[in-house]
Amino acid sequence: MSTIDKYTREFSVIVIILTFIICFMLYYQCKPNVYEVKLGDEHIAYVKDKSDFENILTKIKKDMNQKFESFKLKDDFSLKKIKVKKEILENENEDEIKKAICQNSSIKVEAVMIKSDGKELGIVANKDEGIQTLTVIRNYYANKNNLNNIIDSKVKNSIDFIKVNSYISRVKTPDEIGEYIITNNIFKDKKPLVSFEIKGYKKEEVKIIPTTIIKWSKDLSDGSVKVLSDGKEGVKVVDEEITLENDIIVSKKPISEKVLETSIQRVVLKGNKIGVNKSKNSKSVSTYSLALLRPCRGSISSPFGRRWGRIHKGIDIAANKGTPIKAAYDGTISYAGWIEGYGKVVKINHGNGLETLYAHCSAIKVKKGQNVKKGELIGNVGSTGHSTGPHVHFEVRINGIAQNPVSYIKNSA
Repeated sequence: MSTIDKYTREFSVIVIILTFIICFMLYYQCKPNVYEVKLGDEHIAYVKDKSDFENILTKIKKDMNQKFESFKLKDDFSLKKIKVKKEILENENEDEIKKAICQNSSIKVEAVMIKSDGKELGIVANKDEGIQTLTVIRNYYANKNNLNNIIDSKVKNSIDFIKVNSYISRVKTPDEIGEYIITNNIFKDKKPLVSFEIKGYKKEEVKIIPTTIIKWSKDLSDGSVKVLSDGKEGVKVVDEEITLENDIIVSKKPISEKVLETSIQRVVLKGNKIGVNKSKNSKSVSTYSLALLRPCRGSISSPFGRRWGRIHKGIDIAANKGTPIKAAYDGTISYAGWIEGYGKVVKINHGNGLETLYAHCSAIKVKKGQNVKKGELIGNVGSTGHSTGPHVHFEVRINGIAQNPVSYIKNSA
């Protein structure tokens, strides 16, 4: 054998071996590694083996039979072996495949339509899941307002659970319908789809805002202010009974409170002699009392200060309905109208940061912008707003800070 023939034979062997290797590699790269599941022309999922898909179908049938009174799986699925990238297969999981099958299937089931005041909210598997949907909504609003314990709740709408035949793709979970309802409950110009009244307890730490003591000095110019002590906020734990309408707090009822850290009063020195009477023992810095008139005859039924877990910013003077209410000092009517909780209200601006407020009136006898004199009729005692009986709620504010009116009024009416 010639040398040329020898080299030719060796080269041929090498070519054959390389061709075999290349063909093997191409076959390996193109070798089908999964089954594509299709329903008609619609891609559903990828599975490794036919048995995996059969197991998923078995689980779907079991789940559906537990949830629905009537259920039949009639769809014809096709499986074809193909090649896909490894990462695509890794993204497939059993729950996603179940969901894809149900969303694309023509399966019909006997389910339950939830209606609120006749409006369709969605379809769930059964009545129990309909009730669970309402629980999802209730718990959302309770948790949003930090209710520690729900003691009572009720739906203010007429809720109906109606059996319907539906494609399984239209059936939603309680969480899905609950989220839809909550999202569409927020539009202020529309009636809520579902309106809950929820009563429960709330415990939270709150700051105790220090009260402010105003001292008057003849040595400071009018309107000037000097802070003698900044004071210090306190901390307390408050237990309240809260009533909600969805996420709006309708009422609060204090149950108990525990002071963890006591507040320290803030002391402010003001240079303002208008409307004050100097005390007998005068010094460079002295405390003065405003010469205000008691707004009406009657006994003080609720004093200034802490009441029901919060600060009562004025005093309540109990009197018969219709009893005249008089201006405590000369000034200008800054407000005459309705304030939520306070009912019919009159506010008088006396200048230099002094303002008085008269609430729960049965009638208002003055108008905004009107000048009044001390002792002039401004309204009549009533029980408007949040009130348990006829009285006038009287506040004294200096630079917006509520003061104890008893420290500033005379005994005469």
